[in-house]
Amino acid sequence: MKQKYTFWDKLSLKCVLVGDTNVGKSSLAARISSRTFKTDYSPTLFDNYSATVSVHGIPYHLNLFDTAGKEDFSKVRVMSYINSDVFLVCFSIDDIKSLVHAQESWV
Repeated sequence: MKQKYTFWDKLSLKCVLVGDTNVGKSSLAARISSRTFKTDYSPTLFDNYSATVSVHGIPYHLNLFDTAGKEDFSKVRVMSYINSDVFLVCFSIDDIKSLVHAQESWV
């Protein structure tokens, strides 16, 4: 028999998206949280998204923290790292420099 879960049974995870500017962090967060896709570019200082995702039938409340990719905002970005469960290191498949930065700067 399949177990039923209530709102209070959901596990909560904090996920921080990091990576260079203009690699699609905000678009990815919007896609996960609302099933939409942002095509316009608007630099992010800091933004939050949330979604409920199910893994093996278990619901998780996913809090997505979209961070600024510019080095100028590194002190603000670091504040979002507190109590994080998961980091998504993002890069653009059409920008090799963003992949190099992902390997050398973000990991």
